[in-house]
Amino acid sequence: IMRGRDTSVSAQFIRLGMDLAQPFYAAAVRVRNFAFDRRWRTIRPLPRPVVSVGNITTGGTGKTPMVIELVRRLRAMGHRPAVLLRGYKAAHTSTQGGATGSDEAMVLAAALGPDVPVEADPDRTVGAARALERDSGVTVFVLDDGFQHRQIHRDIDIVLIDATDPFGGEDEARDVTDL
Repeated sequence: IMRGRDTSVSAQFIRLGMDLAQPFYAAAVRVRNFAFDRRWRTIRPLPRPVVSVGNITTGGTGKTPMVIELVRRLRAMGHRPAVLLRGYKAAHTSTQGGATGSDEAMVLAAALGPDVPVEADPDRTVGAARALERDSGVTVFVLDDGFQHRQIHRDIDIVLIDATDPFGGEDEARDVTDL
């Protein structure tokens, strides 16, 4: 719908509504970011270093596969990472060894195995505390889709883009050689 590929009447109305709401949403985001930049809103540190994997457009940039690869590399280096994610459609869930949770949490748990805590919670501070309760040896937190999550201090931001559509919204993917 957002990329314009769905041309149905309902999709057109949804896009019209989003176009009308966009200036208000953008203004609210600017005010929110200004408040964080000025330290009027609290940025909380977690008790371990934080690596955030995110993007600047909606979906399709490979955040989850990047988190899986990053966690595997951190483990190969001797770290004990835990993954924190917002947990769309399934708030406050812990997954370990394929237990239930959000779809994304289940994918991460299945790919990473039972030794990596995966915590889905809109409040990532709570998720971090739960991960440490399960495994006090956690040495680093990896935020899945954490770039816009300003409430948590991040030590490193990894921001992904789709090289064929770096700013999103293109109707057709372009050849990389055209960029």
